[in-house]
Amino acid sequence: MHHIFRNLWNSRKRNVWILLELIVIAIVCWMVIDPLFVIFYNKSIPDGYEADGLYRLQLSDAPSGTSSASGRFLWFLLMKKFARKISGN
Repeated sequence: MHHIFRNLWNSRKRNVWILLELIVIAIVCWMVIDPLFVIFYNKSIPDGYEADGLYRLQLSDAPSGTSSASGRFLWFLLMKKFARKISGN
């Protein structure tokens, strides 16, 4: 046992470099693996809604050639069509 400790003590410079190399490798591996783990974990969490019943609605001003009454009527028709589609009729 004494002989083993004496060999370790005599080769301490080489052991320090190996220890520093292991520390650097551990830090680099952590910096690479941790963000990947977080990305894949966040993708595995459910969104909380089903994509089947989603609609995308984009609102904008009426075209410049339409009057406000015709724009309101067009808006009414679009909303009526949208409501029918949602209710399934």
